[in-house]
Amino acid sequence: MTLHKSGVNTKITSAIIEKKAGFMASKFKLENEYIELVKLLKVTGLCSSGGMAKVVTNEGRVKVDGVVELRKGCKIRKGQTVEFEGNIIELE
Repeated sequence: MTLHKSGVNTKITSAIIEKKAGFMASKFKLENEYIELVKLLKVTGLCSSGGMAKVVTNEGRVKVDGVVELRKGCKIRKGQTVEFEGNIIELE
């Protein structure tokens, strides 16, 4: 999947790796330096829109590396983990 914004390419590929204890874990390969948190939630399909991603982030329902993240524009980089509603996204 490729996102284009302001002339910046963000490429993400995904593969679901496992489901255990009610959690769905996915690995995503990020080909650029980072992706903003709300964009990641949207492109992964965890949120149906950018607006929804902003709301759930603002409500404190998203964790980055195990810590609640309230910054919608938080830059997510390789090696980080994002959790939302029983889903875990690991960036590679």
